[in-house]
Amino acid sequence: MLIICFSPPPISSHFNKEHYDYATMMRFSIFGAFYVAPLLHGWIKLTSAMWPHTNFKSGLAKTLVEQVSLSPISSYTFFLGMALLEGKTFQNARKEANDKFLPTFKIASCVWPVLQLFSYSVLPERTRLLFIAFCSVCWTAFMAWIKKKSIKMT
Repeated sequence: MLIICFSPPPISSHFNKEHYDYATMMRFSIFGAFYVAPLLHGWIKLTSAMWPHTNFKSGLAKTLVEQVSLSPISSYTFFLGMALLEGKTFQNARKEANDKFLPTFKIASCVWPVLQLFSYSVLPERTRLLFIAFCSVCWTAFMAWIKKKSIKMT
């Protein structure tokens, strides 16, 4: 799971060492290692305990619960946490999170339910984490791009 924390900035930038932003890579690594990875690990364990079966009905329940609980929290805290790690004041970090949350969450609501339903309905728990980690690398690259945008998304 920690691998996803180290990947997005290099993936979304040029593959030339001179273009790496090591400070940004460190912020992503810290945020991913100490917040995202434990949160997702705990979430997968919790949902597996609440709905132990791997079938469509359990998958749909897990997907719906995740979309209304974990997804908005993790989207908002990504922008808030990353802005705070950049050294922004809490007020400025909250403003950035408020500006970027809704447009990003709308996109996430189109992408993640499909991936989650497949993951929860078809994949056993041991391979689910690997699948979600791969999807998260792609999603985090997108989030890094949104984070870097200095204008408000509309």
